[in-house]
Amino acid sequence: MRLGSDDLPAFVRFPGRPARKVAAVRESWRIDDEWWRDPISRRYFEVVLNEGGQFVIYRDLLTGEWFAQR
Repeated sequence: MRLGSDDLPAFVRFPGRPARKVAAVRESWRIDDEWWRDPISRRYFEVVLNEGGQFVIYRDLLTGEWFAQR
């Protein structure tokens, strides 16, 4: 994952594939939950790739890792 100057995803790379440019971020939202036991804090992005395809990716705000939602 590479972020643009606006702090939004600019390129995504899935395992074993080359990086793909993000054409648009359609929506973003944040979830903070389960704070009373194992906290969850994530920022989600619904992105459209330049070559086509739409994905939901998120960053775990506690670890800094990126994931694609299935």
